[in-house]
Amino acid sequence: MKKIIYSLILMVLLAGCTTLEEDVFSELSPTNFYTSAADADAAVIAIYNGLNRRPFHDTYFTSLTFMQAPHSATRAAFRRMYANYSFDASENRILGSYWAAAYDIINRANAAIDRIPSIEMDENEKASLVAEAKWLRAYNYFNLVRFFGDVPLLLKESTSLEDANPSRAPMDEVYAAIVADLKEGLDNLPPSRGNGEKMGRVAAGTAKFLLAKVYLTMAGEPLNDASHLQEAHTLLSDLYANRGEYGFGLLENYADIFDLENELNAEIVFAVQQSRIEGQGTAMAHMWGPLRSPFGGTGQYHGGCTQEFYESYDDTDERRDVTWLERYQLRGANQVVVFGERLPNGALGPYGETRNGMSPAKYQDPEQECCDGETDIIIYRFSDVMLMLAEIENELNGPGAAALGYLNEVRERANATVYDPQAATSQEEFRELIYKERFWEFSFEFHEIFDIRRMGKVQEAIETGFETQLFGTVYDPRYELYPIPLTEIQTNSNITQNPGW
Repeated sequence: MKKIIYSLILMVLLAGCTTLEEDVFSELSPTNFYTSAADADAAVIAIYNGLNRRPFHDTYFTSLTFMQAPHSATRAAFRRMYANYSFDASENRILGSYWAAAYDIINRANAAIDRIPSIEMDENEKASLVAEAKWLRAYNYFNLVRFFGDVPLLLKESTSLEDANPSRAPMDEVYAAIVADLKEGLDNLPPSRGNGEKMGRVAAGTAKFLLAKVYLTMAGEPLNDASHLQEAHTLLSDLYANRGEYGFGLLENYADIFDLENELNAEIVFAVQQSRIEGQGTAMAHMWGPLRSPFGGTGQYHGGCTQEFYESYDDTDERRDVTWLERYQLRGANQVVVFGERLPNGALGPYGETRNGMSPAKYQDPEQECCDGETDIIIYRFSDVMLMLAEIENELNGPGAAALGYLNEVRERANATVYDPQAATSQEEFRELIYKERFWEFSFEFHEIFDIRRMGKVQEAIETGFETQLFGTVYDPRYELYPIPLTEIQTNSNITQNPGW
């Protein structure tokens, strides 16, 4: 089930096996490593493993994506500064660390892209591995450009100090590079990975999905380039119509998507695989689970959503209680606590303070101890194909039957009330339906800030947000992008800061 992780561990173990003879061997270097098909595959696996470092998603990504949602709430000060925009460019625990981690992954990808072509191996497999590395590079640049705007565009392996001070490339150039990388995957990756040794790695279907998402993002703020919307519609329509060929599908039961025993199911377009092996798992459930959590370590209870957002779901909407933990049984005790309620003795208890937020429930590994959980980090799902199609249909043709049909398919699966044609009679009204639906469908899956920004909702989210209202945050145009980390400004004289920061 964890083929990418186990393959990397096996590679490391084999590299460390030696005899007891006192022969002297050369150090492993890029020159003598990239010599075989196995080396090429290991180099690509190493790119995936960059995404698997423990703080990447549970600390960096959750703070940079979820905390800006208007319904986020937290009791952790280092999270709260991202919810209420009180951080600045000097914040390095999350901002600077994420930047460094993302560029480390990009450099791993660049090394593979530069060096694999010189290996003597099957040409089709070679092209596929290079395309896979380019998808992973594109994915990281896609996140960077949405977070920071103009960013350094490094498309070659950094091998010397001369490569250490790049300037920022304009957003449109970064997007052009992302598109070029993803297009290579359309031609050189297999349609799907099936259940083979490479299950869980990106394929042509993954490339089509991400390329369509990139085009949809370009159509929104700040680029406002809708010239590729029809192409995005074509890509998504193909994925929707030929889902079986690409190995995708919409599961009948929303809860099954996140079942630990059902990972890499048909709904998963891309996920970062996790393992309980030390250093190869996620701390998501431990960090975000409630105190004395029954799943995922002891629970540090960093926060979650507001009571108001929990109540915004339809009562019949199955996503509500799959996504949020309204009640739970205390670990080691025969006692159930309910969010916002006091204990029988009148005490506030571990879950009684609504100000701290209701914990997310999508990450559950009862056997997890502290920080290495088995639950995969889900990045993209097939239901997003339908919601993107609904959004693009509305932009191209208005809120007609086609747009409503895609939206209702997602709601019907969740057992939520489907919309009738009068629910949205204008493009703007339909955009509001999509905006809300994406929160309900994808909460705590790293979409929030990206949707808020591209849909032009930053000011609205700040003016209505739970944490921003408590703090008294006033909208400023600089909040449309994160600041370039101060550490980069101080060490690279060619890097400029975003306006206002």
